[in-house]
Amino acid sequence: MITAPLPSALVPAADPMAAVHSGITLTPEPMTTPTASTAWLTLLAGNGRIAFAVTSDGGQRWQIHWFAAPRHDPRAAPASPSGLPAGLPWLATTATGARHAWVLLASTNGSGDSYLYATADGGATWHRVTTFG
Repeated sequence: MITAPLPSALVPAADPMAAVHSGITLTPEPMTTPTASTAWLTLLAGNGRIAFAVTSDGGQRWQIHWFAAPRHDPRAAPASPSGLPAGLPWLATTATGARHAWVLLASTNGSGDSYLYATADGGATWHRVTTFG
C-alpha cells in the first residue's frame, strides 16, 4: 500500500491528487510494462476511485488519469464522462504501449459479468469493448 503523498514524479503540476494528499490510502496494482520504457500503473483509492499512471520515458514523467466512483445502477456498467465506468471492482490492466491499454472491471450485481474497456489515448478516454458473462 502507498499512503499519500506519492513520489513527486507521480504528482502532476495541476495536482489532481488532492484527495491523496489528504491521507487517502492507495493500493498500487501490478505494473504493466509493454516495453522497456513504457509502463502502466493502476492505483485503487480507498474511497473507490481508480487512476492510471502512464509513462513512456522509463518513469521520468507520468501522465495520471483519475476516475471518480459515483453511485450507479448495479444492473448496468455506468460510464463516466470519460467513458470509463466508476465504482466497479478492478480485475486487470494490460497495455501494448503508452497509448493503447485495456482494463477489465467486475460487475457489482452478483451476475459474475465483467466488462472490458479500451483506450487509444493513454487513458484519457475509454470505451466498452465487450461484456463477459
